[in-house]
Amino acid sequence: MKICWWTNYPTVNQTAIVNALRRQGADVVVCYFCHYDSYRKSLGWKEPQLGFGEFFARSISSARSQIEDFDDRVQMVPSFFNLTSWRVLIWSILHKRPWFAVTEASSGSKLTAPLQWIFSRLANRYAMRIFCIGNRALSQYARYGVASELLTPFAYATEVNVEKKSHNGDVCFVYSGALTKRKAVDLLAKAFERVREKVPNTKLKIVGDGVCRHYFESLDNVETAGAVSPEAVPFAIADGDAIILPSRYDAWGVALVEGAALAMAMIASDKVGASELIENDKNGFIFKAGDVDGLTEAMMKYALDPVLAHKHGEAAKVAAIAANPDNLAATLIEGLSNTYTGAFDSLSQDGVGKMPKIEGGPKPIAGMVVADFWEEHCTECGTPQCYKTCQRFALAPNGRCKRFAHGIRKAYDADGMMGWEVEFLPWGKLELLFHGKATTARMAESIASWAESRGALARRLESSISRFLPSGRTPCGTLRSLRWRYVKKHSQISCAPNLWVIDCSAEAATTLLCEVRSVDGKVLFAQNISVPAAPISISVKLPLPFVEDGALFRIFTPNGEGTKKIWFMRNALVRTSTAANTVKCIAWDLDDTLWSGTLSEDGLKGLKLKNEVVDVIKALDARGIVNSICSKNDETAALDALRHFGIEEYFVFPQISWGSKSAALLKLLKEMNISQNTLAFIDDRTENRCEVRERLPMVRVFKETDASALLSLPYFKPAENGSGSSRRISYREEMTRREEEKTFAGDTAAFLENSNIKLSYFDLASASNAEFKRCCELIGRANQLTMTGHRYSEEECRTLLTAPNTKGWGISCSDRYGDYGIIGVAIVSKHNDKWQIIEFVMSCRIAGKGCEIKALEWIRNILGGKPLDFNIVDTGLNRPLREAIAPLINQQKKDK
Repeated sequence: MKICWWTNYPTVNQTAIVNALRRQGADVVVCYFCHYDSYRKSLGWKEPQLGFGEFFARSISSARSQIEDFDDRVQMVPSFFNLTSWRVLIWSILHKRPWFAVTEASSGSKLTAPLQWIFSRLANRYAMRIFCIGNRALSQYARYGVASELLTPFAYATEVNVEKKSHNGDVCFVYSGALTKRKAVDLLAKAFERVREKVPNTKLKIVGDGVCRHYFESLDNVETAGAVSPEAVPFAIADGDAIILPSRYDAWGVALVEGAALAMAMIASDKVGASELIENDKNGFIFKAGDVDGLTEAMMKYALDPVLAHKHGEAAKVAAIAANPDNLAATLIEGLSNTYTGAFDSLSQDGVGKMPKIEGGPKPIAGMVVADFWEEHCTECGTPQCYKTCQRFALAPNGRCKRFAHGIRKAYDADGMMGWEVEFLPWGKLELLFHGKATTARMAESIASWAESRGALARRLESSISRFLPSGRTPCGTLRSLRWRYVKKHSQISCAPNLWVIDCSAEAATTLLCEVRSVDGKVLFAQNISVPAAPISISVKLPLPFVEDGALFRIFTPNGEGTKKIWFMRNALVRTSTAANTVKCIAWDLDDTLWSGTLSEDGLKGLKLKNEVVDVIKALDARGIVNSICSKNDETAALDALRHFGIEEYFVFPQISWGSKSAALLKLLKEMNISQNTLAFIDDRTENRCEVRERLPMVRVFKETDASALLSLPYFKPAENGSGSSRRISYREEMTRREEEKTFAGDTAAFLENSNIKLSYFDLASASNAEFKRCCELIGRANQLTMTGHRYSEEECRTLLTAPNTKGWGISCSDRYGDYGIIGVAIVSKHNDKWQIIEFVMSCRIAGKGCEIKALEWIRNILGGKPLDFNIVDTGLNRPLREAIAPLINQQKKDK
């Protein structure tokens, strides 16, 4: 998911959210539209140096000039409080770009109320989601009429990596923030003075500065730490027992959460947004804003009972998890995902069908969607002559050829769940003509509603007029053309889908062929899917090649025969940029990226190696991230240059040719057998970066100036494993294998046998710490050869292995060319006298060598030779594993 996050200036809570989003695979850039004001500068907030993915931009034009793929990004509108927010909002609406907001509650003044009313109306019509900071904001936007399905509870994030300081003695209260009337520090001074009169040794620490500092100057037992930078706040408050935020009004109050994360009890007024985290007398106390007696009473309870403060502090630490950045980032990504199911040609509806109750349903997917309509067609269509000569012609009520038994019609189950029912007749096919654009799910649904509202009129025109026209001559062609133009006009994001998502079930198990053809009729993609009988459904995510305007997407039966009823819960084309959390390989350009100069023009003597880039390459290699080359150059000359500089050994499967960069990267993906979303690409030329972004949207793309920042990005920080350069060495051994296979006299099977592949196994429960970490890392990295896609942590793995009747093995592999190391993990559990494979993961480095079947057969034999049950989850990316082990599953079924 690509996000442009607009905010006034860097804050710890915004930075924490952005970092968490990046850790979870999101591609986020940040646009700051303000400089720090004098007040924040007085607090010690130094003007920041912009880091990776950060820009200063007061306007849309400024942002677009700095961010190459700005138009492809979802815009985060920071509410309605400033001019830049409205610029982003209006630009997004006018250009039909997706946007969402992360917004606080307003004070409800006469000035803000009209703006909030306008903002709410626009959000209802155009926004993807409104993330509300606290329940007060949630209820406020609900009162202004924002639809409940658009509202999501949210919070400001805090990231506290500080150990709480232990101390003996009396309770120490802490206040962190500006010393202003709005923060009610005058009430805090009065309340503390009262508490200290009864419990003299009570302490108060003030972290911050402001015009109201004089309230504390004459008080005893008050430590004033003064203004500190935002990053230093957790260190400054770490010795407190209770955090206090007495504000007369605070939209959220990050300081309260920072204290809670340090196991400090919480005291806050009821006008503080974060007070919703407080459970009275369990983790803190809430008092009425402006009530000095209520504040005094709450502080007194802790002053008299330090044990209670400690107990509430531990409970507060649990509550602070609600504002954990990773949890909030997951909430945001999930909120921006959608369940768009695709649209079908309502002109061909024929009544309403009945659908059996089907297990599960479409799961949300983040991305833009193709808003267009799947239509009824014929695989052998040759209009208009075929209407007179084809023996399979059957006249439908609308005057067209009948290739589906009832057209395409809606169907509902007993619970009201809706699907689209299709019963293929011989030569029938579903078809969609791609118009070259995508849009948000909300806009796609709006387009579908527009078309459906006019579909009834269109059907009446067809039924009344077609009877007077020759067969196949109906007004629907004109109506469909108008609809297609309307769809294209309102889908203003020019891009191609890269994922075909289908959720369906059938009256009887059947097979469908999904195919994509280019304008000139060339088959770009084709894959069979096996549709199970209801109530079981299949959910497939088919990665697509790059397609251009005019491409045809088709679904039909491979043998051209008919089928029984098939119910589509979803049939959608999606443009997603979701990338994996960790990069496995980064492909480097050469000229003016790895070295200064151009090899073909300056020659080897005119090149200067960029040592700082080489240092990054070596550091990535040590982390287990493989480096490759993607360069437009003469291959022999480029490899000679790499050898001259002594760095050829750091690269695997170099792609050096004069073709396009996207084609070279596709070849690299195939050579390494890794997913597109685990690859990164770095190049100095804008046109190359844009071409890769367009054709391979899940590849992370960087400028050559970003090289120094790569090591600090979460995508390039895999779990510590100690494998280091061994992954690169394994891939270079694989390069040797490939070269020898090209000259080998026999077929692939004979070459694999000649390679003398050997598998060895070790018990996970008794594995060394390094072996266990490597196995857990393999589970965390696998995308294609994983049975469930679940990312087990080390702790979860160890807990899983301690369960009764559970066993686990690590799998190693070697051949005569070298040692692959640990390439697989298997965990089994016994239920009802049957062994079930609950997790099975293999490294993509051994894909296609038959190791999956060999390993599972070994496991079956060691467990007594009985058939194994498989806990298979379709993740959308693990089709290679499902296909690899299908022969064993089918054989077990035959042996029963």
